[in-house]
Amino acid sequence: DGICPYTKTYIKYENLFDKGYAEIDHIIPYSLSFDDSFNNKVLTTATQNRQKGNRIPLEYLPESEKNGFRVWVNSNIRNHRKRQNLLKEHFTEADKKEFKFAKLTEEAKDRKEAVIKNNYRELEA
Repeated sequence: DGICPYTKTYIKYENLFDKGYAEIDHIIPYSLSFDDSFNNKVLTTATQNRQKGNRIPLEYLPESEKNGFRVWVNSNIRNHRKRQNLLKEHFTEADKKEFKFAKLTEEAKDRKEAVIKNNYRELEA
């Protein structure tokens, strides 16, 4: 939508690629989740991305802004998984294990598919 989810400010298309204007934020920091998927990314102002740092949104936002953020996310984010990530209250050790397991499972599946494709090509030749 071109709106920073943390400030609700409009991110101008014409400035999108200006250095220091806008950035892609990992909703749940990559260093915690190893999740680089679309479901874990939002467009934010560069300032907000830096200030959020290695925290999830509801750990970063001031208490006075959390309810408005929840309402905005529920009204504007259609993707269920992205909405879940944005509204996560805490990122626990159990969450870390779940994300790491999912990432490892995804990588193993990708490797298996690559091996099958390579072997299939060899059989065709």
